[in-house]
Amino acid sequence: MRIEIAGVSVDIQERYPEIRPFVQNYLIADTGVKADIQISVTDKDIEFFQVMTEENFSRGVHEITAVLAVLCDQILGFDAFFLHAAVVAVGGEAFAFTARSGTGKSTHVRQWLQYFGEKAFVVNGDKPFLFKRGEELLAAGTPWCGKEGWETNVQVPLKGICFLERGAQNRMRLASQDEVMDRLFPQLRLPKDPVKLAKLMNLLDWTIQNIPFYILECTISEAAAQLAYQGMHKGLGSSKWLEEQSS
Repeated sequence: MRIEIAGVSVDIQERYPEIRPFVQNYLIADTGVKADIQISVTDKDIEFFQVMTEENFSRGVHEITAVLAVLCDQILGFDAFFLHAAVVAVGGEAFAFTARSGTGKSTHVRQWLQYFGEKAFVVNGDKPFLFKRGEELLAAGTPWCGKEGWETNVQVPLKGICFLERGAQNRMRLASQDEVMDRLFPQLRLPKDPVKLAKLMNLLDWTIQNIPFYILECTISEAAAQLAYQGMHKGLGSSKWLEEQSS
């Protein structure tokens, strides 16, 4: 079985039936040319994820997770990395929101979809890959997209990355470099191989230098989406809080 993500072809030696329908939007024909990446997970890989979760999932579901774990390491060789985030696109620009699980990424993205309507779509709801292409960082959809099933097989230039927090009001500001380092690493998958880890560190260094990071404190409201878009689309010139304007 062969899939393609942002132009990178991946051969997956499937063992259980669950994975093929899971990746169906990314399936491509096998042309006989060797794929960029080959993945074959083992019983040990699958059993690792069985032990890691309390849910009574099938081995086929755990195979899907194991394939992602291998792919996260291998994709680094193509100037790309995994980020635990939700990514929404408006007007040809992508905006990423990351936070601890349960903070409300999906809820915030729903506010974007409600506020912008047909102008907005979700690139990925949970596990996108970010590809460095020249001077751009592209957010790419993947089949691994969270319980909502939000994913689109596209690549969209990333305008900014936002750390999401619940708040009593809507306001946002630029994140300091120390804040970025502290909040970003828990949302990554760090490879054990030192060569791959060094590759990831180089990609992150470039990302931090070239892509703005923000902190957004927000309520559950369309006004929060409006403020976030305003700040990230136009960019903030300082670390001062941009606050929602009362009507």
